[in-house]
Amino acid sequence: MDKARSIDFYKYEGTGNDFVILHDPSGQWRPPPDRIRAWCDRRFGIGADGLIVIRPARDADYRMDYYNADGNIGSMCGNGARCAFHLAQQVGLSGATARFAAYDGLHTAHQLPDGRIRISMQDVDRMTMSGDAFVLDTGSPHYVRFVDVIDNVDVLSEGRTIRHSPPFGKEGINVNFVQVDAEGLILRTYERGVEDITLSCGTGATAAVLAFATLRELARGPVAVHVLGGSLEVGFVRKADGGYGEITLSGPARCVFTGSLLLTE
Repeated sequence: MDKARSIDFYKYEGTGNDFVILHDPSGQWRPPPDRIRAWCDRRFGIGADGLIVIRPARDADYRMDYYNADGNIGSMCGNGARCAFHLAQQVGLSGATARFAAYDGLHTAHQLPDGRIRISMQDVDRMTMSGDAFVLDTGSPHYVRFVDVIDNVDVLSEGRTIRHSPPFGKEGINVNFVQVDAEGLILRTYERGVEDITLSCGTGATAAVLAFATLRELARGPVAVHVLGGSLEVGFVRKADGGYGEITLSGPARCVFTGSLLLTE
């Protein structure tokens, strides 16, 4: 008979972007793609936009590995990073401030007095145009188009079409539609790997703010971003060469429930 063991899981959400998070103290375990797809399935599994595994790291307090709901290894996830930091505090991997490794390098995380979590993002030095849209990488690749009325956009259909369009190759791109209002930005995102609209996207919010800063020639943030699942805040400083540094993403992270997964070997 197959050997079986259990592993605890933690269901988290950050402005509605939800994740199954596992803690792997050994640092050796790699979740099989079929299991990731099963756990993230919203009808037959736990249900999530993606899976995160936190592990020990040599050059940081911990490492965060993000997997898309389709089972493939993902890139940087801003909302997931806040959730992973929250759990890292609970399991003793970090204190109120941490240095963690992710797909795109090292980041810092900090617990704010108001309960939100702030994470650092990598500098962005390059931004291109695709028609009237901005294309940039904020740890994940993003396409950002500004629209007059976001409710008039078929985000699912248009997002899917752009995500699979030839300019972005087989890896695809995350697609963001942004409306500017008096309180900041209103954002809707179609995420690759999830292949659907998500309630929030942290790297997408970051990309939207930097595109907005370029459009309006802003020198620094923060800028508020309103998503379907709540609100985020993106800070930045425009560098002398036109790129962006000191980029931060702030928002909530909440553990929704916990449970155990039975694994067979």
